[in-house]
Amino acid sequence: MQRGQGGARSCNVQQEQGLQYPDPIRQHGSKPIATACFQTMNLPPDQPDSPGLPPADARAAWQHPYFGPPGEGQAAWHQPPAPRRSPRGSAIAGWIGIVLGCAMMISMHLLSAALVQEDAPDNVGPLLMEIQGKYMVGTHNFMPGSSEMMYSQAEETLNLGSITQRHQFVVLAAELAGPDAALQVITDLDRLIADEQAKRQHEDGDQARPVMTDDQRAVHEILRFVYGTGTAPAPDATAEPVDEVVAGATSEEEASSTPDAAAVDADDSERWAQTLQRVGALTADQTKLLRDELGWFGKAAVAPPGTGRDVTRSKIEMSARIVLFTFLGAAGVLVVVGVAGLIGLVVLVILALQLRTRSGVQPGNVHHGLYAETFGIWMILFPLGQFGAGVVGALAPTFAMPAVLAVFFASLLVLFWPVLRGARWSDVRADVGLTLGRNPTAEPFIGVLGYAMGLPMLAVGLVLVFILIGVQAFFLPEQGVFDPAGGPAHPILLELGGPAIWPKVMILFLAAVAAPIVEETMFRGVLYRHLRDFSRRLGNFLSIVISALVSGFIFAAIHPQGWVAIPALMALSFAFVLVREWRGTLIPAMIVHGISNFLVMSLLIIVLSV
Repeated sequence: MQRGQGGARSCNVQQEQGLQYPDPIRQHGSKPIATACFQTMNLPPDQPDSPGLPPADARAAWQHPYFGPPGEGQAAWHQPPAPRRSPRGSAIAGWIGIVLGCAMMISMHLLSAALVQEDAPDNVGPLLMEIQGKYMVGTHNFMPGSSEMMYSQAEETLNLGSITQRHQFVVLAAELAGPDAALQVITDLDRLIADEQAKRQHEDGDQARPVMTDDQRAVHEILRFVYGTGTAPAPDATAEPVDEVVAGATSEEEASSTPDAAAVDADDSERWAQTLQRVGALTADQTKLLRDELGWFGKAAVAPPGTGRDVTRSKIEMSARIVLFTFLGAAGVLVVVGVAGLIGLVVLVILALQLRTRSGVQPGNVHHGLYAETFGIWMILFPLGQFGAGVVGALAPTFAMPAVLAVFFASLLVLFWPVLRGARWSDVRADVGLTLGRNPTAEPFIGVLGYAMGLPMLAVGLVLVFILIGVQAFFLPEQGVFDPAGGPAHPILLELGGPAIWPKVMILFLAAVAAPIVEETMFRGVLYRHLRDFSRRLGNFLSIVISALVSGFIFAAIHPQGWVAIPALMALSFAFVLVREWRGTLIPAMIVHGISNFLVMSLLIIVLSV
């Protein structure tokens, strides 16, 4: 028997007796140490005839603390070192922080809405009205035959909300159905204003608030002159109490001076010529007031169709066409990508059911309670940081957006909380998903695929949003006639309508870069890791479903769009969870999140800037 064969048999005997070699030797042992397992059991390490093993390497292997013989201060080779004990966190303490943080964020959103004065201007509604108005005017110019049906729909869905939004609809009515339709809208609005003013006077007496502000009174009077048959408003229109004029709108004198559409015998060209003549009678201050108060609609009012004002009118019509084709192009692309994503989603589900693909979220290295604590701390500190950024923005508006960005990225410092509690940073980073993934070059492309697969989920979420809006309108108390009707929208929308470029760049960076990195790290990284490890005993399927629902609901609830937007935001969250669960790394989830925010922000910037 050769010595090498004897050594191998001796090594096998040791393994059969249950003497296992430590993991570091099995997994990372070098060739000399592996050879020593077979050759040094029955062979002194200083034998010159050790086959394939230099004497120095054999001696080093024999003296290795895990291969060497017991004694002489060395540990027994068959006894692995005691494993490092992982620190344990308190899930209860973490969830106390999470609940408090959610309450803080939701309270801040509700408080900001409650602090707005009752008669404060509605900023969101007119912006959304502008987007829809441009789309409808673009459709009217591109397909004139659809104007009647489109105006009928617009009259039901857009002729509501604040005074400013209703003034915008007056101009939209003129664009879609002519000056007579606009005059009829003004006449109906006169009655609503008179009724509301009478109601307020009955309830509050002499303390009743006026229905319109001074500027709104002036705009109202100008529109009644442009599309009606009355006399020109005074240059200082803000000084005239239009409420009194409105209250007497049903008098014989007023009725004779403002005929309805049926009483007008002139054709459209003559009416537009009359409108142009009246527009020409406006002062520069009145024209500026229309543009300042009504935005794009004010520009359209002072440059009506067929007026001969080629430059101004061409800009109005061009902006409407850009919005129309932008929406049509985006809708077409999203439909194609969504269908492809649906196919990919079905294929992925089939592969998962056939166990041909495995979850990328394996059991964590750190106790899940530490991640609950980490997320709870973040949920408390993040709104406090946002409040501080708001204070900075109020004191120095130039630094408002940099302060918000600083808070976003600084909040990631909570990731070192598990390290302070005794965990390894490498373990935390792996558990959270801050890795390059199994295939670093493929992960960004998988993120693009994940966005496509998320579109069908988003479509379902949007359907649920519209259902909730209907439920809200049915069950909630009836709103006032002139209450804002903007609907669920992110406050950042207000920053996109201005002419400045730099704020839009900062907002785009915040939405497409900062928010995906921070929110995915905390929600799909920290919180989702805690939920998955906590619920793993329920089985993989239930653990994934419960973790996705809980993390998605918290993610949606703390956003400022309101509770009716929760289904859409949860649908997006499910798309982020899908690629996180599939790949393990957060890179695809960040890509999906970034693409979604980038496309939405870019679309809004385009339609509000033209």
